[in-house]
Amino acid sequence: MSIDKINFKEAEYFYKSPHALADYSQMQSFSIIKSAIELFSYYGITDFSCRDVKAFFERLGLVQKKNGKVLIPSEKKISGVLECCLTGHGSRLSFQDGIYHIVAWDHRGYACEIRAAADKHLI
Repeated sequence: MSIDKINFKEAEYFYKSPHALADYSQMQSFSIIKSAIELFSYYGITDFSCRDVKAFFERLGLVQKKNGKVLIPSEKKISGVLECCLTGHGSRLSFQDGIYHIVAWDHRGYACEIRAAADKHLI
């Protein structure tokens, strides 16, 4: 997986802008990690590892308001969140040989947010 496919200007808007619908700086890491998979799906990144997700957060530099620290979840935390997405309906992943694969994931929220921001010339 290459996070180079990600438009970080758009990702930073989604996670950090006061104009975005959600304030990710106040959310729990579980929701934030799941939102990263929505973003990966949008950019066509269907196969990735926990290390890839961690690299995404390192590059994003999202500061959490509750503690003023940059959110860089551990690979163990990322793995725990992603394991919850292996079963169920709608958005889900598969896992083999250390690689997660997006089976189905709804990225409409991210897509709508980015289109609305572009229409308003915010990004």
